[in-house]
Amino acid sequence: MSRLAPWLLVVAGCLGPGPDTSPPALFDHLWTDFDERYGQFSVKDVDWEASYDTIRPRFEADPSDQEMSEAFKDLLRPLGDGHVILRTFLEDEIWKSYTPTREKGDVDLDLIENEILTDPGTQPGDLLWGRLSDRVGYVHLHHMDLSKPQRSLATALDALGDVDGLVVDVRDNGGGSDQESAAYAGCFAQQTTPFLTIRIRNGPNHDDFTDPMHMNIEPAERCAFEGPVVLITNQFSLSAAETFTLGMVELPQVTHIGERTQGAFSDAIFRELGNGWLYSISIGDWRDAHDVSH
Repeated sequence: MSRLAPWLLVVAGCLGPGPDTSPPALFDHLWTDFDERYGQFSVKDVDWEASYDTIRPRFEADPSDQEMSEAFKDLLRPLGDGHVILRTFLEDEIWKSYTPTREKGDVDLDLIENEILTDPGTQPGDLLWGRLSDRVGYVHLHHMDLSKPQRSLATALDALGDVDGLVVDVRDNGGGSDQESAAYAGCFAQQTTPFLTIRIRNGPNHDDFTDPMHMNIEPAERCAFEGPVVLITNQFSLSAAETFTLGMVELPQVTHIGERTQGAFSDAIFRELGNGWLYSISIGDWRDAHDVSH
């Protein structure tokens, strides 16, 4: 007998059985994970307990992978949360529980740069700027994930010169960091401005949360702009682009136009089912300065 054989038996015994990948077990795992960690049941007005009784029988009927995927989507769809995703690998796209009312594609940055703006400039992958007229500037923020956002925006504002007003466009901005959003907004603030309250789910009950953490916008000197600002959003502005919007609308010189944003607030954690499918859970309750959830 090989000298390795006894050790292999010991290792095999320590590993134990693999996860239960039966459809009912997969459902119970995901449903319970959301029940214990999801942070927005109260604001989404979803009867999570009832969803168990409604959806679980579909997992007891020996469903195919496709049928199981559709049942999970039906479970999560009422949350309408862009930070809740399901990745089954049965299709190319990652599924989100938020469904836009139209296709993405109304923002053509090449068109804006080459045919609309005068004296355009870019920080490739991050910002686009230029003049809409002699006195009105334009800046598109592509995301909220820069290490030095105020320096980047200062570069754009310096290039625009003495414009009287500014259009700040965050359409199709996929987000990034709430801290970077606050830093960007600081370029337009003239005083400390509360704009966001964060609580994280921390217990088994749906209303178990940490004490609230309050975030403020602090005025920035390097990129200060005190003129009137028009902020443009669409339903593909999400996550940290939305917290940026919450901050900007608290400033008196800012006018907000465009579509409603996606409503993908809160940090999310990523999880894996026993069969390898992936999903994410929003674990917090993000609210504006007036304690309103969007």
